[in-house]
Amino acid sequence: MLLLAAFPAHVAVELNSGVPIAMILCWFLSNSCEGLIGAICIRRYSKGVLRFDSLQRVGVFLAFAVFLAPVASSFLDAGFVRLVGWGTDSYWQIWLMRTFSNVLAALTLIPVILISAGSGLNFLRRVPTRRYAEAGALAIGLMMVGFVAFAAKGPKLGNVPALVYAPLPFLLWAAMRFGPGGLSTSLLSTDEPLPVFILLDISLPKVSGLEVLRAIKSHPKFYTIPIITLTGSADDINIQEAYTLGCNSYTVKPVDFEKFLEVASQIGIYWCALNASMK
Repeated sequence: MLLLAAFPAHVAVELNSGVPIAMILCWFLSNSCEGLIGAICIRRYSKGVLRFDSLQRVGVFLAFAVFLAPVASSFLDAGFVRLVGWGTDSYWQIWLMRTFSNVLAALTLIPVILISAGSGLNFLRRVPTRRYAEAGALAIGLMMVGFVAFAAKGPKLGNVPALVYAPLPFLLWAAMRFGPGGLSTSLLSTDEPLPVFILLDISLPKVSGLEVLRAIKSHPKFYTIPIITLTGSADDINIQEAYTLGCNSYTVKPVDFEKFLEVASQIGIYWCALNASMK
């Protein structure tokens, strides 16, 4: 029944992204398989409702919900994508992208949902005022450190910010003082600020830009970000597929570098200064 209750929301999100009906049904089946694999294994080995109050139960969650369920269901998901012909990536590229994204989602979202559902809101009435003050200090500190580490222009090691580990003390603070729920909530709050728009090259070396576009537009957090696709080809098929997947503008890259810089400047002026974006 829970899976059927989620079906209308699944269809609405995917239709909004221009996904065909066959692919929507296949994705719902693979996502349902992931949920069933995780639920059945957890109920079998945790002996009841999943809680994060012991190392054994946390290990069961990591083994089955975070690892086994996403990995196993991604084989089915990638097969469906290739069968329907949705996208141009290879089977293993699709499997890898889907596995990593679902592992991250399971690791950050599921603990927050389960702990909130199990505890309810009544426990908030019994929390001392000093705990609220501590939680507020933790949240403010984590947001400030996250901004400095990921958003501000600081020292970098290659393409990785040198301060990437700066939030770690705050995450340890959250884990020790607020438990698994506090840690998962803190992980969610370390996200980087969303970009004003995304310039996406269709001809990427290892993965199709159209597949990246589909992944971005199917994510509830990122689908409102304007995406401008860049390509060296004015192929009608690519143009149609890009707009079907939800791109906001399709731009053919000039061969001359000076003209390319001019086009990039015009794109930036429009989307950053003239366009009225969602807040």
